[in-house]
Amino acid sequence: MRMPHLLSAWALRLASLSLCACAAAPQAPAPPPGIAGRVGDASFLTGVWVESHGASRVEEYWTPAAGGQLLGAGRELQEGNLMFFEHMRIEERGASLVFVALPFGKNSTEFALKSCAARELLFENEAHDYPKRIHYRLESDGTLVARIEGDGGRAEEWRYARGN
Repeated sequence: MRMPHLLSAWALRLASLSLCACAAAPQAPAPPPGIAGRVGDASFLTGVWVESHGASRVEEYWTPAAGGQLLGAGRELQEGNLMFFEHMRIEERGASLVFVALPFGKNSTEFALKSCAARELLFENEAHDYPKRIHYRLESDGTLVARIEGDGGRAEEWRYARGN
């Protein structure tokens, strides 16, 4: 029964780390403004998401929307070893949303909202090398599909289940 408290404590630590990393990292040029969207449009991401295949485990954690932002973190583990981590946030900027990614906690890159539907978001930054697009979709069975895309058909996709 203590899980909500643990998740809240974890979310507070995540928020602190993400804000520190975001403030310290130099920012890449912002993409052109996106379409209209509010932080509530991304609320379907809130929670813990996990994809596991054998010794590989990928996780994403998203805080509830507050203060015009969702804060997120992701990591990839291979046989228990950290291979990759990323701080993320989705924030309201004007009348739109911006996805900010900090792979390995450094060098932020921004992606503007290009498409917004019920339980689906597409962010884009054509000036970025890879990825150029970040797509999230919550399927009717509760699977969260996250996909990144670049030029020439290069893409990666994760199919997350709710975790704990």
